[in-house]
Amino acid sequence: MTERPLEERVNHPRTLVIDDEEDVRYLTVRALQKYVGAQVDEAQTLEEAYALMAQGIQYDLVLSDTRLPTGKGYHMLREINGHRAFPVIALSSAGMHYAEHWKNRGAEAYFDKIIINDQVGRVFAAKVKEVLQAYYYPN
Repeated sequence: MTERPLEERVNHPRTLVIDDEEDVRYLTVRALQKYVGAQVDEAQTLEEAYALMAQGIQYDLVLSDTRLPTGKGYHMLREINGHRAFPVIALSSAGMHYAEHWKNRGAEAYFDKIIINDQVGRVFAAKVKEVLQAYYYPN
């Protein structure tokens, strides 16, 4: 499989969103498409996410709920950490006090789940771009 150019990976990331809540997934996907220019695949469970990854899709970014019915997001981090080539953003409604916990488990960032309107969408996009820039263009 040919590696995508870094500029494309940052500016139009192939993204996987894993969340069991349909409304959160919908809003997150739409924000990523509208404000980040992402091409997005969706999964409701870790099993669906693993199946998509097993197809050989080269993801540039993964956003995962931290609490899924079939396992916690850190199970995925533990499973893929040694051989992933993309940043992971943990999503949760549990509060920002868990941010360091998820970063210590291997996530590049931790975002609180929010309702995404135009103003918040631009901030969300800027934060996603920061994660992509830091991952693909480390100083």
